[in-house]
Parts: sequence; structure tokens; C-alpha cells
Amino acid sequence: MLFTLERKPHAYEARRGKSLSPTPHLHSQVEIVLVKEGTTVAIADDVSVTVSTGDLFIAFPNQIHYYLDETPTVLHEILIASPDICPEFGQVFKTMIPKHLSFYTRAKTSIL
Repeated sequence: MLFTLERKPHAYEARRGKSLSPTPHLHSQVEIVLVKEGTTVAIADDVSVTVSTGDLFIAFPNQIHYYLDETPTVLHEILIASPDICPEFGQVFKTMIPKHLSFYTRAKTSIL
């Protein structure tokens, strides 16, 4: 698989968007995506998960990841941050890979 190595110039970046990147990429930061509306398939390494309205997806540092939007618009908020921004969790992010790629919030009372 071909992928892009992204070098982020800042400790973190936050943004909103209407679609997610279908290009496989990796970077040394944690990527957290909250889907506000719509559905996408998030792929990290060789694992895929459907992420829909209210779900949270996390890609750990140096995981090849990308998204295949299943709806015309996927409204989302994304935070890309250096693991060092939160020293208490920095080593976890740098040395581990999650067993589950997403957290489901749909079944709970919405706090969004």
C-alpha cells in the first residue's frame, strides 16, 4: 500500500470539515475524529470500522489510516495532536496500538 508521510509543523491542529481524507497517510500525532453527521469507514493499518453520527475515531501515532466516506457529506471535527501535549498519556500513544478503533456514543444521551 502506498501512503503519505505527513509532517505536522505544530503541536496540534483542530478543524471542522465536510469530508475526510481517502488518501492513506500517517504522522507522529494522535488523530481524533468526531463525526457530527454522516457515515465513513475509517481504516487504520488493516482494520476497518464504520464511524457514524456521534462516534469518535482515534488513530494512534504512526498508524497508516484513511477514510472512505459513505454519505455525500461527513460533518466532523478533527484534532491532531502530538502525544507529548499530554505527558500523562504520551507513552501510551507512542508505544501502544488500540484494540478498538472507535468509541460509540450513539447509545448514550447526547452531549454534543
